Amino acid sequence: AWSLLDNFEWERGYSERFGVHWVNFTDPVRPRVPKESVKFLKRLFSQNGLVDS
Repeated sequence: AWSLLDNFEWERGYSERFGVHWVNFTDPVRPRVPKESVKFLKRLFSQNGLVDS
């Protein structure tokens, strides 16, 4: 993941999605929807790093 949230990129605007949360830029409230990578990062952070499984 490049960022925690999708953001504006100067070259491509809002079309590139690097964040672990998808942001709806057409909605004025800008709701955030967790992507699948959130599950991995949550586990990684809770274990303080990678663990053999």
